[in-house]
Amino acid sequence: MLAEKPDLVIMDQMMPEMDGLEALRVLRANPATCSLPVLVASAIQDPGEVAELVRAGADGYVSKPFQAAQLLEIVRRHLPG
Repeated sequence: MLAEKPDLVIMDQMMPEMDGLEALRVLRANPATCSLPVLVASAIQDPGEVAELVRAGADGYVSKPFQAAQLLEIVRRHLPG
């Protein structure tokens, strides 16, 4: 159980403990986080890998390096209210 539920998660695909794809699957399988907006910010350029992240439940993807305004636009689209 989560002590606090975030409004949105931004994560990379390449992380040390588990990759973003595995993290997405864990988040989507948990009733407490299944509808949580998840954005992936990564240096991945392969369209197939990006599509796999979206199929696994990513709500958005932004390629690194990115402009702050670009990330803020995506975040605003996925935050409630």
